[in-house]
Amino acid sequence: MRAFKFELNKPITLYSIPSDPVLTFHFQVYNSQKTKFVQEDKGMLLFEQNNQIFWQNMETVKYEFEQGLFSHFNLFFRPHVILELAEKHPVLRELAMEIATSKRTDLDFFVTVAGADIDVLIDQIYDEFHQAFVSERRFKHLAECLLLCSMGIDITVDPPAPGDIKKDDEFLDLESDVIGILARQELFTKDQKHFIAQYKYFTKQMLLDDFNLKKQAYIQRKKAVRIKQKHLAKVKECYYEIMNDVLNVQASKFFLMAELIDHQVDKYEWNNQEKEIIGKVIILACRFAFQDVPPLKFQIELYNKWSEKPYMNPLGFNHFKELLKKIKPEFTIDLPDLEVSYESQAIFMDHVQDLFGYRPLDHYKGLKNIEKPKELTVLYQRLMRKFLDEISISDAGEITKSDVIRILDFSYDTNDPISMLMLEIKHFSDDKQYVFAQDSDLLSAWLLALATYDVELDEQLFLLEHDPRFELITVYNNSPKKMGAVEEHVKLERNLILQQTDLVDKHIKHLKECQSKNMLLNIINLFNC
Repeated sequence: MRAFKFELNKPITLYSIPSDPVLTFHFQVYNSQKTKFVQEDKGMLLFEQNNQIFWQNMETVKYEFEQGLFSHFNLFFRPHVILELAEKHPVLRELAMEIATSKRTDLDFFVTVAGADIDVLIDQIYDEFHQAFVSERRFKHLAECLLLCSMGIDITVDPPAPGDIKKDDEFLDLESDVIGILARQELFTKDQKHFIAQYKYFTKQMLLDDFNLKKQAYIQRKKAVRIKQKHLAKVKECYYEIMNDVLNVQASKFFLMAELIDHQVDKYEWNNQEKEIIGKVIILACRFAFQDVPPLKFQIELYNKWSEKPYMNPLGFNHFKELLKKIKPEFTIDLPDLEVSYESQAIFMDHVQDLFGYRPLDHYKGLKNIEKPKELTVLYQRLMRKFLDEISISDAGEITKSDVIRILDFSYDTNDPISMLMLEIKHFSDDKQYVFAQDSDLLSAWLLALATYDVELDEQLFLLEHDPRFELITVYNNSPKKMGAVEEHVKLERNLILQQTDLVDKHIKHLKECQSKNMLLNIINLFNC
């Protein structure tokens, strides 16, 4: 599923590049746009409230936008889903034939004007995903209903089954942290106001003392985390260089074991307890396989079959940056700690906004500049005046912004006063006279910003300590040999992995020869131990 809503101040082009063959459902929510396959000169103009269904396969589709406000909604179906639906619904058989026999269809294969039922279904998909955590089964049902409804088939949407919608994190939450920030219409959240309120009866000197103490503690913690991050990057480079192809071999064998167990399951009857054990072993084998080697589509499908929630392959900013380069080869920014920093996220997203020319997410939700908290605008304007030398304009009128301005702009666009306050702390709080000149309200807000960024350090440290290679930092720090000790440790681990792989080979051999339910359970229990 993909939904776009943005306001453009200049024409831009977006590309849809599928990683797998797909049938595409396109609903033009607002305004009109031109659509075409990149290999063709001819395209078609999609008008507001048009449905469009076509066989995209793995072809790249180009969307061309003029200036203005645009919105569209896409669903992508793998071919096997359409082939299954065609068995039940004759109206889909022509489409299924095109999928089975053609490289792709014309863009106008099926185009019609949406009715009220379509709007209701799309709203339901949005509502369920934005208010709760929705299972993969539930999402598939809603998507199928929308496709059939768009083709004129009367369809009834089933109510959610028990376990389909949860309020905890058992299923994927498509509501990003950024959208959560944008929901604010005041300068600070309720919790942030409570934090600031604890300083209400502090004298100014008490605030100054507390700020200086918290600032120094934050600086020391940040320095320690950055050192660990650099050490982790160094030892991981050594690890993967020594392991070479051993990890690929190990991953393939663990997944083969999961496949063999899965193939054997249908031969026998199982009680609930036995099924639970089998599922845990298959999921465990898959996780071992995916630990150092990115999973393929069919491997993820097996994992999802036995897991209660879909497998999420982490897509960090660095991966996203590589995807953008395929569209815009000139997109190059060097951010060494891009994955874990508020500042890096702001710099990256501001680059993306400049690159593609779209407006920030607060405009998607109807939060115009005039609705921004007055205090936020005052803070932004005050800091912008202080950072004027961070902007340069060439003779040709081209504007160049420093990272500081990018952080400031993105923070303002996303209604984030905390990042603005941290910029002020970072660049001006070493000046004692500057700090002393601030009033108690601003000093309290600075303390809030430090506390917020201190939580970010906790998150970074948590990610570090849960990295599978974190133990190598201890090896590095505790030995005078440093990287020499790391190399010895990794070579020893390599030998252990080879031995472990031999053991997995024995399990695989036994699974292939398995002829009874009891024998299969013994192999599973042995691996589970």
